[in-house]
Amino acid sequence: MSVKHECTLRNAYCICLSGVIHCLHNKSAFISLRSKFNLDQEALICFFKTLSHMLNGSHEPDLLNSKPVPSPLANCIILHALIQRIMLVQQAFNHPYTDEDHTLLNRQKEAIRNALHTWTSQWQRAPESSLDPRNPNGPVTFTSTALLGLAYIRLAFNIGSCKILRSRDPQQISERILQMPPLPTGPHLLSAILHATHALSIPVKLGVNSVSRSHAFVWSIQHSLCGLELAIFLSKWLFCISNCQKTRPLDDHESCFISWIGDIVEEGRTSGDDDLWSRPILSYNCVCLAFAVIKLWARLIRGNEQWAILGVIGEGLDIYGNICEQRFAASLAESQ
Repeated sequence: MSVKHECTLRNAYCICLSGVIHCLHNKSAFISLRSKFNLDQEALICFFKTLSHMLNGSHEPDLLNSKPVPSPLANCIILHALIQRIMLVQQAFNHPYTDEDHTLLNRQKEAIRNALHTWTSQWQRAPESSLDPRNPNGPVTFTSTALLGLAYIRLAFNIGSCKILRSRDPQQISERILQMPPLPTGPHLLSAILHATHALSIPVKLGVNSVSRSHAFVWSIQHSLCGLELAIFLSKWLFCISNCQKTRPLDDHESCFISWIGDIVEEGRTSGDDDLWSRPILSYNCVCLAFAVIKLWARLIRGNEQWAILGVIGEGLDIYGNICEQRFAASLAESQ
């Protein structure tokens, strides 16, 4: 394969990656590799074979280790394709469906969930892969981890159907988040919660103010857009757990996550400014943790001034966080 042909192929894939991000947040049409680009059949067959193996192939570690190690860009391309698959499945079942349809939907989700596990194993095999945003090999592998978290969130809860960013207005963004339906409980949320919590822990460990001022140099806009959904999902889960606490004791997984989130929030408070929130954080109170998580992500996203939309997103999250904090204060006053 010539250098020119390889460059054309990579450019086509990268354009499709941008198209998937637009679809995630703007509900625009997908870019088709077949119809938009004059790519040879060999390249397309290789791509679709890899994707098919992820979705339908064996997930045994020994078999995976016998495969070639994919590059960071190749891993990123496959992950975008899996995210696109999640969106297509949700669009296909975005209506009242029968029990038979429900069974088919669960099978599709299970296949995608297994594919994401396989993708993670492949990502770990690549020597360039790192959870350090300052990775000298570039930000692609780190951005891929944010997209992996987004994939698990979209698999658990269709945030895209709420069209949060359509208005481009902070007030309306906050209102759409408030109007989102409650998060359904269940063990299927654990992977999404794990990735959402871990995604917040990384910038907090580096220092909230430090990252908010400097991350434009190492983070992509994709990472910040993923941060929006990670923030919403984690806050909605904490609100859900707060309601569950009134009717049942928390299980071990839930207690562990709440303890971890409490530690992250406290570390974020000490590494950020004093004006992140107006009252002491009660690490045992899920509602309190929910608005603290939102305020942390708002600060991190707003600090990236290269793209104006991120300022709008950060302001929208701030408004949403303030409303949650006011409701928390009102509930405390009523209980006293």
